[in-house]
Formats: sequence, C-alpha cells, structure tokens
Amino acid sequence: MQAEATPDIGHRIKIHDRKAFHSLYVTTFDKMRKYAFRYVYDWEEAADIAQQAFLSLWLNVDNYSPDTNIVTYLTAIVHNLCSNYLRHLDVIDSNHDKIVEATLFSQLQNYFEENPDIKRKLDEALCKLPPQGYKILIEHI
Repeated sequence: MQAEATPDIGHRIKIHDRKAFHSLYVTTFDKMRKYAFRYVYDWEEAADIAQQAFLSLWLNVDNYSPDTNIVTYLTAIVHNLCSNYLRHLDVIDSNHDKIVEATLFSQLQNYFEENPDIKRKLDEALCKLPPQGYKILIEHI
C-alpha cells in the first residue's frame, strides 16, 4: 500500500491506527531519509532525523490535521528537524572557534611573558595606531 496513494491514511493515523502508521513508515522512511540527507550530507544523521520525524508525528498526532497530506506534513517535520540540526552545528562551530581563539591567546600570553622585549615592541606599535584603529583591534582581540 502506498501512503501517498491512500488519502485516508492521515485520518487513520489521526485516530492512532498503528497499522496505518506502520504502512506510512514502511513506504516513506527512505524518502524522508533521502530528503534529510540533502540538507545534512550524513546518512546516519539523515536516518536519525527521519526517525525523529516519525516519532514526532506519532507523539504529536493531535496537532496534525487529517485534511493535510500526511507525507507533506512529515516532510515539513523533517525539514524543521534538519534546520534545527544545522543551527546546532553552527553553534558548535562558533563555540569551537572561540575555544581555538582562547587557546591561541593564552599561548600568546605565555609567549609574551617569556619574551618581554617582543611585548614591549608590540605595545609601542599599538600606541602608534590611530585611536579608532586601536579600538577596533582591541575589541577584535
């Protein structure tokens, strides 16, 4: 049975029909996984997202309107989960960049402590900067 060809499958899932849900899962899981892969470029993560989408549908079936195509609704869930995953990766990347910067800066501090002449020369060079250039550099660092 094709989920997309069965217009009543959404109505059946709405009333917690497990057979209808299983049918939807069997016929559309691979499609949802491939759709997620187009966003996340990781087959395992795409499969996890597809699983989460089906779980979300089942646990929140009360929010589903059976007049809406169930596959379209499920695809929207996958899309939202992919967007959340990608935002999460952005946060991780941003935090990673900050950790790298902090590590480099702490190593630079140690270097200056070991080489006070270089620190003095750097301070002299910084003092020669125009006020706005100095402010921008200090805020960036």
